[in-house]
Amino acid sequence: MQTLEYAIATYNGLYFIHVSRNKVTQKTQIDPSGKPKFVPPPYEVNLLKEVYFKDKNVSRFLEYAPGLFAVCLFKDDQIYLLNREEQTIEKIKKPGGKSCCFELCSVPVFHLQSMPFIFCRDDKSLYMICVKEGFEKITTLT
Repeated sequence: MQTLEYAIATYNGLYFIHVSRNKVTQKTQIDPSGKPKFVPPPYEVNLLKEVYFKDKNVSRFLEYAPGLFAVCLFKDDQIYLLNREEQTIEKIKKPGGKSCCFELCSVPVFHLQSMPFIFCRDDKSLYMICVKEGFEKITTLT
């Protein structure tokens, strides 16, 4: 059975689900016209108990490396760096003040050790954020 994991941003937190797909079995059924009809394999969706930012409106998130997320909340002046393995959240205050994050994306050649930068764009500026420890965290580009 193949299992994939997804993060979902909602009005009341950042949730995680497992989607499992059973092995494909070539089961067929006969439809009313007498022709065989393929029955797709069943999927199973499970909501994990792991929730972050409960009762907060998560407007954007980016998984920039496996288990590492940058998260923005609606009308919040922070960018949150979430580490699921360590279950830690680091806050980075945006210099532009309270505004909504419109977009999060990593640099095209992102690498956690050698090029650890992501971009955050809001209604005032574009920020470059270093997600690696020990560096200046945020630079305003516009």
